[in-house]
Amino acid sequence: MRRSEAVKYAFFIDIDGTLVWGDYAPPKNIEAIKRARSDGHLVLLNTGRALGFIPPFVIDTFELDGIVAGSGAYCSLKGRVIKSDEIPKDMLCIVFDFLSERGRDFIFEGESTVLVHKKNAKSARFPVLSSADQLFGIYKEVRVEKINIPGVLDKEEFDFLNGMLFALQQSDYAECAIKGYDKATGMKVVMTALPPEFKCVAVGDSFNDIEMLEAADISAAMGNSPESVKALCDIVTCGAKEAGLAMAIGNILGYSEFTS
Repeated sequence: MRRSEAVKYAFFIDIDGTLVWGDYAPPKNIEAIKRARSDGHLVLLNTGRALGFIPPFVIDTFELDGIVAGSGAYCSLKGRVIKSDEIPKDMLCIVFDFLSERGRDFIFEGESTVLVHKKNAKSARFPVLSSADQLFGIYKEVRVEKINIPGVLDKEEFDFLNGMLFALQQSDYAECAIKGYDKATGMKVVMTALPPEFKCVAVGDSFNDIEMLEAADISAAMGNSPESVKALCDIVTCGAKEAGLAMAIGNILGYSEFTS
């Protein structure tokens, strides 16, 4: 893929299975992002995770120009928040009562704080939400962008949640975002704030990346992506663990040291 010297690119990058592999950040990804930014391109996260649920090591490890989080509910660019929406608290109370009555573990992912109902290994560092009333009490300032439910929802659960929110079942968890929001809507918010010479690049690996991959000027899928996701994309790289992101950046920007 040839690049134009006059064109600048804004890279919107998924976290899990794309930017990092578990807790591992491939050094080539760090280097490729640093070089792209030094050449005037922009690099942003685009994650289904709420801002407060992004692993701290990701923020500490990578140089970034902005963040799209909570499936488009939160957008920042160059340190400035340009969008910040939340799931209404009365809706959260309905979800809390429904899921807790069914014995479900769940996580309310907030912009600054994450609240869990029943602790599990992945959420042990976060405070426990023991009653819906706390959303109007000690946690009244918490702005929830996303709901995470470990396991597989049954049909009744999925239909109930999808009636109020946008529900998506992944292999071992379900996620619920604000209706009408996804990674593509957040990406478009940021793009409208950029000069017209910027082209949009989306890089991902999963089903919740499909909307942003379809909406981008250039799309790239990791080698670990499902075949249906790969089929949507202009570029398919090696796996995320093998620095597939760096390969995508190198392919688009002509950085040969990252394409082999």
